[in-house]
Amino acid sequence: MASILRSYNRFVLKSPLLAMSLTTGTTMGLGNIISQTVIEKRTIDTVDWGRVARFSAFGYIAAGPFLRYWYYGLEKYFTGVRFKPLKMMITDQLIAAPFINMAFLCYFPLANGKSISEATDRFYKLNFQDYWINIVFDLIAAI
Repeated sequence: MASILRSYNRFVLKSPLLAMSLTTGTTMGLGNIISQTVIEKRTIDTVDWGRVARFSAFGYIAAGPFLRYWYYGLEKYFTGVRFKPLKMMITDQLIAAPFINMAFLCYFPLANGKSISEATDRFYKLNFQDYWINIVFDLIAAI
């Protein structure tokens, strides 16, 4: 196990963007498999593999690269400040989390074959009051 971790750490140092993209996409795909099997009570035979691929693709192509540069920027911006982890976490939750969530909410209908107008209609029909309340609770829970 230790050699696997060492290999992964070398890979992250050598190719941080690729490592973050692969890690994010794989984690999103595995998370969707877990969601379908544990929460939706599907068997492995009835898993929607297209949905898994769409979740993974978002991680590989959008979320992974964005998060790589976002966290790199946060590290540089908050160098030498007091309460660095707390300030980084608050900034992340107030800016990046809503951005990634909204990007996902726009991406997924398009990835499911919906038109841009259908995707934007769905996006605007969301109850943003509930959405922002969830963000506040996530932020409080993280602190």
